[in-house]
Amino acid sequence: MTKRNSTEAILDVACAVGEALGCISSSSKKAKTSKRDWFINKKDEFMLTWANTYGILTKGMVEQMLQTKDNIEKYIICIEKCHNTDDHEHIHCYLKLSSKFTTENKRCFDVYSSLFTNETHSNHPNIKYKGDRCFGKSKKGERATYDMVKYVTKEDKEVLSNWDWQQWLEWFELNGMKDTRKVTIPFFDWVHEDPIPLQEEVHRRIKENKDYYQNYLDYFIQINGVIKQDFPTELPVVLKPNFERKFYIPKEIKDWIDYFQDWWNNPFDRCKGLWITGCSKSAKTSLVATLGPHNYFPNVWNMDNFHSGKKFNFFDDQDIVFESLEDFRYFKGFVGAQKIITISGKYKKPKTVTNDIPCIWCSNMRFEDQVKDQATRDYIRSNMKIVELGNYDLKGIKYPPKNTITGMYWTEYDPKNSYYYFLKEIEKTNNWDKYILTSTPISTEVEPPTSPVQSLNDDSSIILLNGSSK
Repeated sequence: MTKRNSTEAILDVACAVGEALGCISSSSKKAKTSKRDWFINKKDEFMLTWANTYGILTKGMVEQMLQTKDNIEKYIICIEKCHNTDDHEHIHCYLKLSSKFTTENKRCFDVYSSLFTNETHSNHPNIKYKGDRCFGKSKKGERATYDMVKYVTKEDKEVLSNWDWQQWLEWFELNGMKDTRKVTIPFFDWVHEDPIPLQEEVHRRIKENKDYYQNYLDYFIQINGVIKQDFPTELPVVLKPNFERKFYIPKEIKDWIDYFQDWWNNPFDRCKGLWITGCSKSAKTSLVATLGPHNYFPNVWNMDNFHSGKKFNFFDDQDIVFESLEDFRYFKGFVGAQKIITISGKYKKPKTVTNDIPCIWCSNMRFEDQVKDQATRDYIRSNMKIVELGNYDLKGIKYPPKNTITGMYWTEYDPKNSYYYFLKEIEKTNNWDKYILTSTPISTEVEPPTSPVQSLNDDSSIILLNGSSK
């Protein structure tokens, strides 16, 4: 008995402490929630609806009530029939206040009249704010206002209002109804510009166009993802073409240039590439720079130099020796002009990209010295045109060198007759009629010398520069 009484006493003390701290008292929670009963909190645009249950309330009575308020900027008052029963109607009122409005008075917009028979002699409204789903999909801005005004005025032909809402609706339908979700930011055109714009430039263009910027805000995450994926943070290394310089090239290279320009005009799958070997300062790089926009990889592989929208991949002075297919596997997709390739770099996540463009490889090393693996040689030969210059250069001269290459005709090549130069001039002048591109060679062919130097059929037929067989 004593034990039970002591337990009850402990429980009584715990309950008293809990009530004092407000931890277990439901009455204290109710007091907190009922202390501030907000009706309108910092709103300046909303719709009020009064049910005209007894058929006494009129639009004029609502207007008289509004005229007693100081902060009413615009209002529209309309009658709408009840769609559920035919015994009464209700009154809608669109309100635009001159400033943000806050009140705890639930009776702030009640309509009072001696004709009402209820206890408070007033008619109390329901309230809906701009962006409510009953008005439409728009949640904010002028479009949400438009939806609300259209909702309020959808039935009544005799509207009470203190502003020309019909003129505003007409203006908004002409000027403000643009669906920014349908605006297309021209990423395709931008990513194919030469040079490609930086991310900073892309953001600037978007912010300068109202529709682009609204679309950017609507799809912020997706558009930022596109910009980070397709546009560089700094300009890639590019070779500036010198179209004023003329070259004297083997006809095999000229034939490949014509073949490449045909592919440029009418793309087809797996365009063959070009492999040129020769001494340093033989104008190989200068010639390739005039052929078209390209991804440039000098000396070593750099993933950051790859960008979509180029016409070929240019590997220059890559002094790697391919002793096995394992050494070659990182370059195989480029050499074979494969449509989809996976690229990676040191400390970088591998990325699968669209390629589908030919490859040009320039090296100071002889082909058989750089490519020692026979399977790799066979793959390169089947996917690329191989031209070995030996000690001779491509610099523009009036006559062929004293020692030329067996089986090759030499021809003068003017870069201004290239498709790349043609497109650049069209871009400058925007005049297609001024330029006519022809594939007819502008130079004469020169007969090869009687002394053989090189044949490209196989390794056994290669003649060394001193005249001895390999």
